[in-house]
Amino acid sequence: MENEFKFINQKEIYQYKFYMIPKELFVNERYTSLSPAEILLYGILLDRLTLSIKNNWIDKNGNVYLIFTRLRLMNQKIYDLTIQIINVLIKLNTIHGTMKMEDITVKNF
Repeated sequence: MENEFKFINQKEIYQYKFYMIPKELFVNERYTSLSPAEILLYGILLDRLTLSIKNNWIDKNGNVYLIFTRLRLMNQKIYDLTIQIINVLIKLNTIHGTMKMEDITVKNF
């Protein structure tokens, strides 16, 4: 009976990790203009905030933010979605006056 169970190895661990997406985005009329892909992107950005905290990416007001290069956003095929959800769920800022890097502040609704 002991041999019937398979143990989870390091390559399988991510099958038990999940993105949390606020139900509010699906039921509140305020967000009906968002596509499912945009809502999923928001969930991914929320998940990335834990990495931001580890990197101490916190502004002077205590807001946690993400840093992405535009190239990375485009490579991840999320740049267009990012542009669509600006002012609804996120705030996009150019860092240090450059057009090469942006920080993303995820809004709390």
